[in-house]
Amino acid sequence: MAIKKKKTKRKGRKVVQAKKVKIDGIEFQSTLEGTMYKLLKEAGIKNTYEGQSYNTFKPFVLEEECWERAMKKSPAMIDRRKVSKVSYTPDFIGENEEWFIEVKGRANESFPLRWKLFKDMVSKWERPPLIFKPTKKADCEQVIEILKSKGYGK
Repeated sequence: MAIKKKKTKRKGRKVVQAKKVKIDGIEFQSTLEGTMYKLLKEAGIKNTYEGQSYNTFKPFVLEEECWERAMKKSPAMIDRRKVSKVSYTPDFIGENEEWFIEVKGRANESFPLRWKLFKDMVSKWERPPLIFKPTKKADCEQVIEILKSKGYGK
């Protein structure tokens, strides 16, 4: 006779929260962002931290009716025709928007789509920028080497 294992309900995944760090009076959202900041500073590469947001998807009003719940616990569905914008704020922006760095240890659910929309937006610029997405310290160091090879920094 086979023994049946009792099924246990699987709880939702825990949200990974990065450890915030403060350097030179700036609060970074993760230690990896802090590492990138220090490397940029040591290399003499001028940048702005989270200095600007970009609208990657414009808001619009849907002409047709669109009935949906605002949240799972909402008592009723409502007509929601207004579709809001999607914006994106890069971690580090180079002078004159010549390059962008998005430090990403672990991406949340919405990041991949926002990242693709951002890349699509900048690809249409007259002078598309360099774009980097380091995910570990070695990647950050490589970003610095690439930027230096392109003439940025000391």
